[in-house]
Amino acid sequence: DGDPMIGCRVQASPIKDPARAGRNELIIQGGATTSDYRVFGLAPGKYFVDAICQTPVFQPRLLSSAPDPPPSLAYPKLYYPSATTIDSPQVIELAAGEERSGVDFKMKPAPVTHIHATLAPGADWRGRKDLQWQLFSTENARTGIFGGWRPVDTAKGDFVVEKVFSGSYTLAVVSMAAFGPEQGAGPLLGGVEHIDVQVKENGPPIEAFIQLRPGIDLAGTVEIEGDNTSNPVQLNQINVQLTSEFGTGGNNPARVNADGSFTFKSAFPGISKMYVNTPFAFVKSAWLGSREVVDGQLDLSAGAQGNLRIVLSTNMATVSGTAPPGATVGITLAEISPARGVRTTQADQNGQFKIPGLDPGTYRIGIISDPEAFQEGGGREITLQEGETLAVTDLNEPRP
Repeated sequence: DGDPMIGCRVQASPIKDPARAGRNELIIQGGATTSDYRVFGLAPGKYFVDAICQTPVFQPRLLSSAPDPPPSLAYPKLYYPSATTIDSPQVIELAAGEERSGVDFKMKPAPVTHIHATLAPGADWRGRKDLQWQLFSTENARTGIFGGWRPVDTAKGDFVVEKVFSGSYTLAVVSMAAFGPEQGAGPLLGGVEHIDVQVKENGPPIEAFIQLRPGIDLAGTVEIEGDNTSNPVQLNQINVQLTSEFGTGGNNPARVNADGSFTFKSAFPGISKMYVNTPFAFVKSAWLGSREVVDGQLDLSAGAQGNLRIVLSTNMATVSGTAPPGATVGITLAEISPARGVRTTQADQNGQFKIPGLDPGTYRIGIISDPEAFQEGGGREITLQEGETLAVTDLNEPRP
């Protein structure tokens, strides 16, 4: 269409660790309708590659002194070669020292609309200078559509989100207090609105109303089951962390008292993920009032509605077995990349090894020197039950 491609970004992301996306990226600095790019320094492995172009699409305008209307066309993010969602990209596998060419993108404009968001009356947000907004795709709740958070003009009480493609989104507005204590910021405020967008040609903008709510004071207790005499767990060694659904910290950890009680001050008034940091124990169950907390998900959008009760168990699982003498054995949760944590031990001179203190769950175990041990289909996948001791023999041999 004649638009320059200056400022487009191409990035390669390991398919086993998409959180590392952006570590290998290139901002294209030249070109007109076609530009070359080169992403280098990639380790051997499997990748998906995507391209983002913030370049405005040329759209003719009638001569007028009025401000230009929001754009009705924009370039969608593409996953190589032409997918618009992460569900169906072509996987590119690179061998050591390989250089792959011809990974080309053909960027085509697509219709967009804009969201006119209004802060609903109620919470004391007027005059605040620390409110910010961000739009998140439901496909990846931790990756904002527009990169960094953007300020809200509380003198007007509304803002416009431009270049929104069809899809499902969460529009979040938070105060800087949600990211940590800020001098003079005032109490925490936050609100989210889930929006389904279907772009229609010449259709009206999407109207959204954001109800801001103050932070929630949440009280709770921690109980410990089991008798771990070799590594006794002290309640006052435990802390509980909440992280909001879009990945911000939201709160400092709440330290558990010697009697098992704890209190969060100004917890984010929305969906958060609960993490319990403790050695030699795992979360067996949790309840918010009469509702069970599933997968650590807490919904505080309607208030606390009861205290948080967390039950820990010290009945940990163990893996033991055989491997080549002197080999380093590693184990990691199957759904988490080894880049985010692998526990290791060394097989003794008789090839025996043991890894205690594991939470119940599904793991991948392998020899650290094997580059494919923690890749899909590599090593061995095992499932551990509470208190189980699982024997894994002949770890160096591929599983049939």
